[in-house]
Amino acid sequence: MLNVFIFFNTAVAIFLTYSRLLTESFVCSYHLAEKKIPSANGYTMGLKLEQFIFDAFTYSPSTALFEVLREEEFAPVKNANGANFDTPDSARLLVLRLHARWVIAAGGFLTHSVPIYATGVEVSPLCSYVGENLEAICRGRTFHAPCEITF
Repeated sequence: MLNVFIFFNTAVAIFLTYSRLLTESFVCSYHLAEKKIPSANGYTMGLKLEQFIFDAFTYSPSTALFEVLREEEFAPVKNANGANFDTPDSARLLVLRLHARWVIAAGGFLTHSVPIYATGVEVSPLCSYVGENLEAICRGRTFHAPCEITF
C-alpha cells in the first residue's frame, strides 16, 4: 500500500525556539473545521476554529522535513481515552512496543502474560534515549512484559 503521508508530524518543540514566533507578531489565521460537538441531546455538527503549527512556516526563514519511520517517531494524542484512535493509551502502547523492539534488537528476550500487542517494555530515558547502549543491560536477559528497565 502506498503511504501518502510520508513525513512525520512537524509539530516538534524545536519550532518553539524561534523567538519571533513567540511574540505578539505571530498571528496565524484560523481554519474552519466542521466537527461533532457533544450536547445535551447527543452529538451535533458544529464549526471549530483551529490553528496548526504548519501556519508558522511562513514566519520561518527556512523549513526542513525529515522522512522517518512512523512507528518509531509518531504517537499522536488527539483524542481522550475511550476514542477509537490517537488517545493517550494508544500513544503509550506505541512507545511500549518501540521499547520492546529496542530490547530485542539489543539481544534481550521478552515473555508476557497478556497478549504482546497489548503490552510492552518501558525503557527509562536514563538508560537509553533512542535504543542506544542497551546491549550491556539486555543481552541474554529475559524480561517479563509489562516491565520497566531502569538503572
